[in-house]
Parts: sequence; structure tokens; C-alpha cells
Amino acid sequence: MQCFCAIRCLLAIFVTAVAVRAGSDAYQLDNLTVEKGLPDSSVTGIAQTSDGYLWVGTYNGLARFDGINFVTFDPENTPALAHARVRLLFIDRQGSLWINTFDGSLTRMQGGKFYREWTAKVQNDRDNTVVSSTANSIAFVLEGGEIYKKDLAAPPGSGWSQIALPNRNLLTVQTSTGDCLAWFNGQTERSFAKRMWRLEQNHFQPMSEVAALQGRRIRHIAPAAAGQFWLGTDAGVYFWDGKIFRDATPTNTVGPLDFSFLSPASDGGLWAIANGCLVKLSNRQLKFQVLELEKSLARLGPRFDMNPDSAGGVWLHDSTRGIIHVAADGKVTRLKTEANGLNDRVTCFFADREGNWWAGFELGGLARIRAARFQQPVLQGDDGARSVRSVCTDAIGNVWIGSTGGGLIRISDAGVTNFSFAGDAPLGSVASCCADGKGRLWVSAAGENLMVGQNGNFAEANPPMHSVKALLAGHSSGKIWAGTRNGLFMSEDGRMPFYPVAEMSSKTVRALAEDINGDLWCGDDDGTLYRLADETVEAFRPEENAHGHAIWSLLPETDGSVWVGTFRGGLLRFKNGKFFRYTPAQGLPDNVISQILSDHAGNLWLGTHRGIFRVSIHSLEEVADGTRP
Repeated sequence: MQCFCAIRCLLAIFVTAVAVRAGSDAYQLDNLTVEKGLPDSSVTGIAQTSDGYLWVGTYNGLARFDGINFVTFDPENTPALAHARVRLLFIDRQGSLWINTFDGSLTRMQGGKFYREWTAKVQNDRDNTVVSSTANSIAFVLEGGEIYKKDLAAPPGSGWSQIALPNRNLLTVQTSTGDCLAWFNGQTERSFAKRMWRLEQNHFQPMSEVAALQGRRIRHIAPAAAGQFWLGTDAGVYFWDGKIFRDATPTNTVGPLDFSFLSPASDGGLWAIANGCLVKLSNRQLKFQVLELEKSLARLGPRFDMNPDSAGGVWLHDSTRGIIHVAADGKVTRLKTEANGLNDRVTCFFADREGNWWAGFELGGLARIRAARFQQPVLQGDDGARSVRSVCTDAIGNVWIGSTGGGLIRISDAGVTNFSFAGDAPLGSVASCCADGKGRLWVSAAGENLMVGQNGNFAEANPPMHSVKALLAGHSSGKIWAGTRNGLFMSEDGRMPFYPVAEMSSKTVRALAEDINGDLWCGDDDGTLYRLADETVEAFRPEENAHGHAIWSLLPETDGSVWVGTFRGGLLRFKNGKFFRYTPAQGLPDNVISQILSDHAGNLWLGTHRGIFRVSIHSLEEVADGTRP
């Protein structure tokens, strides 16, 4: 996920990548509460502006979220807001943010400035909902049923005109092109039970085409692309292609279906609530029914909604059911919101441009939902006391994990196996491990002594080597490198003994990495970076590093630069002989960088004492080059 934040500073390009596990391994749930800066625990609306900021309406102010921090706007610091309690949020076709406050007023935020556009005339007109939005105008339906249209070229607070409704007892919906449709809900007047109007300019024109549709009532309308829409009645479902209605009622069912709710799927199908059951339709065929949800969908609450995902599935949510995801194949996942400090009272749901889902709760805060990027293996005797210090894979795909309190752990097709070492307590501490090309595993364990193993059998290196902090198997040279408290040691092709590198004899080496040219990079406890190439050793040290921040991790890049992670000194970029330091002053989430990895999408993944973070390399380069503040 590229961060959705604005490009104000480096702070805006970090997003926490490890979150609280949701009810299923398929999703991660990150709960953002008042303790993390949200102005109130009750969330009422969510929107995203073109600059990437996420806007959150609450009972106690409007919050702007940049991925790390919240900034609150309320009547005390933003007089254009008539009330601190926000009801609804909208984005118009010009990209402006509209805020409907508790008193029924409307505030517009454009270009970073707030303007009062509408002051409520009737006290109970609290919920003003967008029903039409074009490049030149926006129209709202008030809670009392009136529709008012704003000419966006007019000055703030002016340019409003009322649009007459053909009947007050109407439901409205905005199409994808910004047009407004209105239809009679059919509960009291049978003569209007199947009537619909379309807003054209400033007048509603009747759509006589609906008279030919099967059923007595229009139950629901869902916008589709390019002004098209789906329409459900108490006897069928239809698709308006812009000119005529096409019958989409499934032909492989027995008896009529009452379509009370519709939601177009991203794969071209249609999700619907029919006869109180969730169904999926495609090409006039009923693909399947999700019977597991039949009882819970017998009655839809006022806040019930369905949102399609990008893979043909759908999210269901309201103020009593919590959050349910149904995949394209009908698999149901219920997110255990209460187990993660939330509740089932969902008030709003939103998809941002980066593929995250956001849910607002009454008295539950804000939650970010996303597909799980990590799977946590179940380890033997896992009581939560262990911490992982090193991970590597061997030539046959086994994963080896060196931990504190859990010893050495192997994850293979056969399962999970723990190893302990002679002279150490059972399941003790492993500082580092690496696999070479000959099926051997090199491990710093049993008090940071060097061990070598093959086929699960381990023995201490001969002669012994102590205080081993880092291990590396050279890919191009076949050498095994060991960084210790007493310097750097090397073995040719893994043969004993390990020989000291004379130039590094007085160093404490905690980090090792090999670049594309086969050169070795070493990080010292005093913050010095070393490169070993062609039997020469070069030392590089940041000029401002008076405190000697120890180097804990290294990642050489193909362009010759090196990323350097330090203890309490942040992240360094070493390029063309110069260092650039990233700290919390530039938005770094933590000053301790214990691991650095890169992916194929131009990102760095940083292991820190506050979790795992991902950041765009391009953004880091812009900060270092001065093109991004």
C-alpha cells in the first residue's frame, strides 16, 4: 500500500504494516482510538481528498489523518464549522470536502480553507445528503425532504436555489455521473407504488419506462458506470443501460424474488438481498445463495450498506451486525471487532485509493482493514515470551528462526521443530543464523558461540569462536563471515578455522551484508561503516555522528548506495561517499532500525522497536536530495 498521506514531510510516507489480527487470518485490523489522537470515540463519516489526507467526522470535531497523526478542526479553531459534531462527509466533483454538522449546516473545504456554505433554517434538518454533484453544481436533500442546489461558481454562502419535488415521500440516489434519481417508496399510495423521476437541469422528469417492470414497488436502486444503474423491485431486478431497462431477473429460480438491496460487484456480477438472503447474480443466473446470512438479513437496519471489493466480493455492515466479508466464491468472514477493542455498531465504511478499508464505530473509534500481508506460524510452546533476532532460508526452502527464549526454530513442510544446543539452557537464545550453499547452517547460540549444523545435527565450531554478533554466507565468494565483539573473521568455503581480518581486529561488528559486486559491508558499534573489497578496507563515518550510534543492519543497493540501520541514530543513506540521516524529525517512526529489506515495488521494509514499517525509496531519495521537504 502506498501511503495515502500528503507530501508535507517524510512523516507522511510511513504506514504501520503490522496491526492487530482481525477475526480471520485473511485480514489485519488496526484500531485508531482517542489515545492515538482521534478527537472522539464515535465516528460519523470518512472521506479522502485528492491530496491523500483521510478526513474523519466525529462527535467532537473533524479530524485530518496523514497516516501517523490526527489534526482536529472544530468551531474553536475553524469558525466556518457551525458545530463540533460532524454528521456526514462528502467529496464533490471539484474535489472539495463538504462537512454536514449536527445542526444541519454545511461547510466546504477547498484549497485548505473552510467556508460556511449553508446554515440550517430548520432545527431538525440535520442530515443533508448529496443527491447530485457535477462540475458546476452540487445538490443536497435535507432531512425534511427539500432539495437545494448550489452553483459552485457563486461566492461562499450564496448561489443556492430550491428544486421542487414531485412528491415529498421519495427516496433519492446519485448516479455515477452526478445525476439524481428519485422514486416513491410505495408504502402508502399504491398509485405511486412504481413511479420514478430523473433530475434534469432543475426539474424532475417522470420516467415512464418503469411502468413495464414486473412488481408493485421499486425497492432499491444502485448506481453503475456512466449513468447506468440497477433497479430492484419486489418481483425482479433490471439494468438501465442509458436508454432502456434490460431484464436481469435470474431465470434459474422458482418463484418471485423480492430485491430489497443491490450492490454491483467488481467482476460484473450483482450482489443482492433477495427474499432476505444474500445472493449473487450474473448473466441472469443465480450463482449462489449465502444461506449462512439468511436469518441476519431478514430485516435490514437503517445503516445497513454493502460495498464491493476489487476481487468480486462484498462487505456488509450496519449498526448491529458488525462487519462481514463475503468473497466472490461465497466464503463468509466475520471480523471479530469486539475482540479487537471495537464493537458491532458500525456507523460508516469507506475504501481509500490505496486499497484499505476504513470503518467508523459508535463509541469504538476508527479501524483500518486490509488484506493480511503476514501469516504468523504457530510455534511449539509459544507463550509470547520469545523475540525473533534472525531469520534465514536454506537451499531446500526451510525457514530458520533464531529467537531469544525460543532457541533455533525450523519451519518446514514437516512442521515446526525446535533445537537447543549443548551447554545452553533448553530453548535458549540465538543471536544470528545463516545458511551456506552446502546445506550447512551457521548459528550464534549457547552464549553467542559459533555452531555449525547439517541435517539438524549441530556442533560447536573447532576451534571455538565466541561473542558472535552477525553471520553471513557470501553468495559470490563462498566465504563465511562472522562479526564478533573482537573483530571480523572469515572462513574460506566454510572450512575451519576462521581467520581474523587484521584491519578489523579491534572492532565490534554487528551487521554484515554483501553487495552486487561481492564487496563486504560491515557495521561497527561506534557507527563506522566499512567496505572490504579487493583485500582493502575503507572506513566511512557520518561527520555529525558524535554519539557513535551502533550500526545494526545494512542493505546495499544495485546503484552502489547502502542503507544503514542504527541503534537510536535512525536510518542512513550512504551514497557517493556521503551520508544522509533520517530521524523522527523527518518523520521516521523510530530511531532504532534493526532490519532493512527491499521488495520489487520500490519500497524499504524497516524492522524497528515499534513494529514493521514500509516506505517508498523514491520518497526517501527525494527527501535526501532536497526535492521533498
